[in-house]
Amino acid sequence: MVVLQPALTIAGTVRDAASGEPVPRFRIIAGSPGADGAAGATNVYWGLRDRTRLNFVGGQFHHVFEEPVVVGNEEPAFVFKFEAEGYVPFVSRVVRASEGLAQFEVRLRAAEPSTVTVRFPDGRPAVNADIGLVVPGNPLTLIPGGCSREPLRAGAPLLTTDGRGRFHLPPDDTITRVVAAHPEGFAIVPVSALSTQPEVWLQPWGRLEGTWRSGDQPVAGRELALGHWALYEAGLKLDSKAYLVKTDREGRFVFPPVPPGRHRLMESKWVVEPGKATEAKVWILRPLLTVDIRPGETATVTVGGGGHTVRARLQWPEGMSRQPNWSFSGILWKASPAALAGATNPASALTAAVPALQPAVVDVRNFPLEEKPDGSWVAADVPAGRYVLKLLMFGPAVAGEPSHPLARAEVPVVVPDDPPGGVLDLGEIPLTPVR
Repeated sequence: MVVLQPALTIAGTVRDAASGEPVPRFRIIAGSPGADGAAGATNVYWGLRDRTRLNFVGGQFHHVFEEPVVVGNEEPAFVFKFEAEGYVPFVSRVVRASEGLAQFEVRLRAAEPSTVTVRFPDGRPAVNADIGLVVPGNPLTLIPGGCSREPLRAGAPLLTTDGRGRFHLPPDDTITRVVAAHPEGFAIVPVSALSTQPEVWLQPWGRLEGTWRSGDQPVAGRELALGHWALYEAGLKLDSKAYLVKTDREGRFVFPPVPPGRHRLMESKWVVEPGKATEAKVWILRPLLTVDIRPGETATVTVGGGGHTVRARLQWPEGMSRQPNWSFSGILWKASPAALAGATNPASALTAAVPALQPAVVDVRNFPLEEKPDGSWVAADVPAGRYVLKLLMFGPAVAGEPSHPLARAEVPVVVPDDPPGGVLDLGEIPLTPVR
């Protein structure tokens, strides 16, 4: 059954708050309210498609929205932003589609934009720099040397500095930060700081390169991604394609220019999700290490190669034995208790370890267990420390429906600084039936 969403009609007038005269030209941007789990606030996702950005003349408007800004919400809701050149924008209340008709009598307050100058580190005006105006809930996408201008990835308004390195900052209270990006440098500045000092100074980009090893062997052909939680909090995200690299035959990798700051280096891969059909795959980002990248400098790191091997065997519950079509999920976690709470499926919980998704698990590290021909389960390159070993065994998926765990184990593990031969053998780990 197809359920048609109710249409919403908006109508009304837009006038100058001081004179009462109609505003000759204005725009209405439709948005969808939503919770920002990371910031613990309610933000508005402003639509990027033409159907959500409407131009009007003569101080009057009338429009019918036959589909929501974000498809899939059971109870569609709208927020409207009225803006015109030379005026402070007005943001409406939340309007439910079920209201059918919403009328507004909008009064815009006149205000002039402020002029801001962007400079290179040596003081020269930064000509043709990308300028992003960050609005909560609408993150900008950062690419090497600039901001993405793809329509569905820009997220927030984008400008360009003129021949004197200047741009006009509109009097918009919804703008929280200004991003400036150029092949020669990058900066992000709170709007509040520009009221007293209308200048943005760029910092040189940093670089990141390194080698990935497992024991004394290079890890080749693996994809690596970057996460930057501070940028995400500020309303930016790194372009997932531009900042995805692959190790070469010697395990070496080099990222394009990156913004300075603390980054999380992660393995990016598709895996079969335990308990589901073999064709059901999920994309995961597995945290590997944290690295500080300084302006104008190259950070060189080594992934793996210096840890220990953790080995375990599984002890099956009485009356239960391993079947060929059963699947297994096992991870050695090093994380805060809050990060581990409620993680019933370690493979799925890997995605919760992405800094750009969950600030509470920024320090999460995990090491997947792999089954060896001798029947043991091994995690490689594990540094010394305290961990939690989580194991789950799933039966076969039936008719495409995910199966439930059949057996599980969860045990604390302490990896010493120098285990004999570099191997910590945990012996047999007893599995408990899941009722």
